[in-house]
Amino acid sequence: MNRDEAPSPVSANGQARKSEASVSPAARSAKRVAIFGGGLAGLAAAEALSAHGINVELHEARSRLGGRASSFADQQTGEIIDNCQHVAMGCCTNFFDFCERTGLATHFKRLDSLLFIDADNRQSRLSNGPWPAPFHLSGSFLRLRHFRLKERLQIVRGLRQLVATADSPLNFQDWLNTQAQSPHVQEDFWKVVLVSALSESLDRIEYAAARQVFVQGFLSHRNAWKVSLPTVPLHVLYGENLLKHLLDQGVQIKLQSRLKHFQLTNNQIGQAQLASGDYLTADAYLLALPWHAVGRVFPNSETNPKFLAQAEQLEAAPISSVHLWFDGPLTSESHAVLLGRLSQWVFNRSVIQAEPDPEWHYYQVVISQSRELSSWSQEEIVAHVTEELTRIWPKTAVGARLLHSRVVREHNAVFSVTPGSDAYRPSQETEFPNLFLAGDWTRTGWPATMEGAVRSGYLAAEKILHQWGIPATILQPDLPRSSLANGLGLFPSTESG
Repeated sequence: MNRDEAPSPVSANGQARKSEASVSPAARSAKRVAIFGGGLAGLAAAEALSAHGINVELHEARSRLGGRASSFADQQTGEIIDNCQHVAMGCCTNFFDFCERTGLATHFKRLDSLLFIDADNRQSRLSNGPWPAPFHLSGSFLRLRHFRLKERLQIVRGLRQLVATADSPLNFQDWLNTQAQSPHVQEDFWKVVLVSALSESLDRIEYAAARQVFVQGFLSHRNAWKVSLPTVPLHVLYGENLLKHLLDQGVQIKLQSRLKHFQLTNNQIGQAQLASGDYLTADAYLLALPWHAVGRVFPNSETNPKFLAQAEQLEAAPISSVHLWFDGPLTSESHAVLLGRLSQWVFNRSVIQAEPDPEWHYYQVVISQSRELSSWSQEEIVAHVTEELTRIWPKTAVGARLLHSRVVREHNAVFSVTPGSDAYRPSQETEFPNLFLAGDWTRTGWPATMEGAVRSGYLAAEKILHQWGIPATILQPDLPRSSLANGLGLFPSTESG
């Protein structure tokens, strides 16, 4: 594989890559890990540990796996819809490793271009040209119709300075102001990318998090930016096939099994009590719950774990999604990034889904960092978003009548990457030697993404195995930085290529 080519979400032969460390049941260790939380973090840890011969028992409070990556049935349409559109970029090496290991990789469609539509309905596409990174997007960037030449030069200068500056104490908007980035450039370039990636406003984003999005997601590797979309609902993606894989690998899965609290004995976890009243013991316990839910498992503890105090300092960032069903198509495009509007991304689920309903034309609009919508009614949001879409595609909208709509608001969608927040993200190890943490809010080096969740599960599994003297390297490396970028010395010398 060419050094500058990202691995496809599907392996070369179209099959899921089996774990190299898979072991037979007879070779399993006597060690036992109890995992609480069936989101991506817990699932990744369960896969990694069971692949290394550890007996794993995974408890999930709900009746399904997937955590925040969930689906539900819309009563009027009968369609299974996702709470929010989930996407993965090519730089998500650990997420795609997990997908290949578990057989999920065939359920993704990779986009080779991104469609942008500005406030005047001018369309531009971002796609790779013939140059290696970091110049691979130069041609399509220069053709973006919503920026004048002067503004493009501003962006280029800003990107060069971003690459050269490893850290800054400023929030990202203040940093942009020091770089003479105009309000239009901030709104339609920097904000468009970062609000989608981090679900925060520019003035509440830590510099390092913003820099990572651009450097790792767009400049280091020519395919790192490419977006992959699941072609099936999330309940299918993290449902039957994944369940079968984990069961075949020896994982015991207990659905509708909620952890009530831990009991401490001699400064370690003695046992865990479930909501059912049952108790269980294990050699290690892995808490894979969201940051805002971990406090309830230590209700009466005289020893308040450090990670609880850290978790309490993290703030939530909301994401809203608007689901719209029409009796006719608005567009044949699979997606669009919208500029200068309330709507940020629109996904044509009837084009993306492997088995769309022929009678419904289904679109999902995503609005990240949606605090301003807290005072809006569902009717107001639907009316505003529908008007925006029909103005973008007026010719086809004439024959498309809105049949049904639904707004889903995730108030605790992700943790907020505010300046200083990284200091409150705990390690996967805790002060209790047999208790470990997983979750995108732990210290992963990534923001709150599917990649961050999988990385946390892999890191927790590594730490458990290392504690037991089992050498294992589970975390996957980042995509390699292009040899041209390294040769030109574009990045600070303290950063490895």
